[in-house]
Amino acid sequence: ADAYCLLDVYDALQKDPQHFGLSCRLEEFLMLKMEKRGREKKPKRKKSSPSIPSKTIQPTPRKISLFPPMSPSEFSVVCDNMLQGLGRYLRCLGVDVKILENEDDHRVAAEVRQLGASGG
Repeated sequence: ADAYCLLDVYDALQKDPQHFGLSCRLEEFLMLKMEKRGREKKPKRKKSSPSIPSKTIQPTPRKISLFPPMSPSEFSVVCDNMLQGLGRYLRCLGVDVKILENEDDHRVAAEVRQLGASGG
């Protein structure tokens, strides 16, 4: 259930970042991050290759939500360590993410949730 919840959050942020107060699309952010990571790891080539035109991203039609817009900093998620990559990307967008450790029991997620709900 946690994985589906995080995937729903990811999907919502990807489809309509402006709704959540983000300045760019999640796809663009991730692509820039991956390009930057690739440049850091690979040595530069002197040989230039023909440029490939980038795919134009079409805006998605805006859906009407029953809930008021919420910024990423206004909500938090707890996820299993198997989803730590997705959790890190959500952190980059300003979401409060608690990633469980390998040895953490899933009851820890419920405890973290209860602490967050009670404001302490």
